[in-house]
Amino acid sequence: MRRPLDRYYTPDDLARACVGTLPCLDGLTVLEPSAGGGAFIRALRAHSSRARLVALDIDSEALARAEIDVETVDFLRWREGGFKRCDWVVGNPPFAEAQEHVEAALRVARVGVAMLLRLAFLESAERLDFWTGPGAGLDEVRVLAHRPSFTGGGTDSAAYGWFVWRTLAPRGRVMPCWDWRGAASRQVGLFGGGA
Repeated sequence: MRRPLDRYYTPDDLARACVGTLPCLDGLTVLEPSAGGGAFIRALRAHSSRARLVALDIDSEALARAEIDVETVDFLRWREGGFKRCDWVVGNPPFAEAQEHVEAALRVARVGVAMLLRLAFLESAERLDFWTGPGAGLDEVRVLAHRPSFTGGGTDSAAYGWFVWRTLAPRGRVMPCWDWRGAASRQVGLFGGGA
């Protein structure tokens, strides 16, 4: 049985490794649409201390965990109050609504979107329209070599990747084996060799 509101929180070390792959975000507005346990907020603050961080979560209890003001709102309905834009959208969306969150993020982000997603996000006939439409700009996927734990227990049964869409400077890179635990260590690129 799944936890209410998909309360599966990203480990801090994984959030730090993921955010560490992004350029410096100082001076930019960065939205975390599913603040949850606050791991991405903490990682973003450490990575780019002068970025303007905006945090949302549907769960009012996220306020205490995120260590930043969190607006209690469903990201998928956030724009209904008026047109809102940001430079980056970064986070780990609820699994059950991952595609909807990525599509919404791509609509509001000026520079890029970075999301921790199950690798199964790449597949299924139901996503063909997404991958030929809004998702076609996918720029980078780093496949996690170590499966994380979102419960504090054993590792998750699904494979994950760090998906990045960049609108300004796409690089088009897939890293099928990213050692996020040793992020400074050797990385295996798509065609062998380092990345």
